Amino acid sequence: MNKLEVDKLDAWFGETRAVKSISLAVPPCSVTAIIGPSGCGKSTFVRCLNRMHELTPSARSEGRVLLDGEDVYAVDPVYLRRRVGMVFQRPNVFPTMSISDNVLSGLRLNRVRAERDGPSVAVALRRLEAAAQDARANLMPPIMDCVRAYATLGEMCHVLRRVFGEFTEQNLV
Repeated sequence: MNKLEVDKLDAWFGETRAVKSISLAVPPCSVTAIIGPSGCGKSTFVRCLNRMHELTPSARSEGRVLLDGEDVYAVDPVYLRRRVGMVFQRPNVFPTMSISDNVLSGLRLNRVRAERDGPSVAVALRRLEAAAQDARANLMPPIMDCVRAYATLGEMCHVLRRVFGEFTEQNLV
């Protein structure tokens, strides 16, 4: 039995079909790469595998996706996303949540008890600080002020504009 089976998967954004009749079988314990030019539907296809495509307004899909023989469209999407994760080229954050809450969201989704001021956030922020030292020495104090105030992404960008000049949410994420 294959780990993943995709049969005649189509995906649309409104009237535009982004994925056309994809069929694929992935055996257990294998690595599969989805490769193609920009705009050919790679990300849309992968988003269909863990049902993130359906979160986009006007998006829909047809076809069958089986994980261990189970139809992914017949199970709870949160349960599915615990089993079928995604790795993005760029970090994706929840823009209305604080930095601390973004750091904790994965733990909380998996029912791991973690506090805003606890060690999980501290470890992640230390990693951010190490990365920021390569970028600019005076970056961390304003970021830490935002973190302590549980700033949202928009508020964080305001602080980064003061430090770096013009800076947008897209630059941050």
